[in-house]
Amino acid sequence: MSQVNCWIRVSPYILRSILEDGRFKTRFEGCSSLASFDDLQLRAETEQKFYGYELDLPASERPIFGYLCGQENGAATHGHLILDEYGSCAIRLRDEIKARTTFCIGDSLRSEIAPQSFNEDALPENLDEIIPYVEAQYHSGVSVQDIAEVVFHVERVSASIKELMSELAERGIDSRIEIVE
Repeated sequence: MSQVNCWIRVSPYILRSILEDGRFKTRFEGCSSLASFDDLQLRAETEQKFYGYELDLPASERPIFGYLCGQENGAATHGHLILDEYGSCAIRLRDEIKARTTFCIGDSLRSEIAPQSFNEDALPENLDEIIPYVEAQYHSGVSVQDIAEVVFHVERVSASIKELMSELAERGIDSRIEIVE
């Protein structure tokens, strides 16, 4: 199996906000998510069940959600496009984050099986064939310093993408374009 990396998908708008704030925000802080606000109580209960987090844990201390992927560009594989719904910016995190990462198959909100600590030996061989994806939970926050690279999955390179790439370069963060059709 190829190198497995930790990724987060966001829109260019959210990426700009992350760069301004210096950190990723949790679902409880209103950051981009496919989960509705009605799911937040269920999410808090799930995090209590799986991680022992208190129901009233401050929003900023909750996990950040992403996915594990063996593709070097963080792309959705074999036709499932759910990752694209989170945004066109695939953010690869530095390997050091694996020490505070748990993962599960699919959405932890709907899972009865507790996520497990990141361990490449425990990952399924067919990681990039699992539908819809392998969800990762990053604990103890994710900051701009945790970003290794940003891959923009776009149909064309806009002025705003060029501006983001320039800002990333100024911060010493690699970025590149993957043109999608």
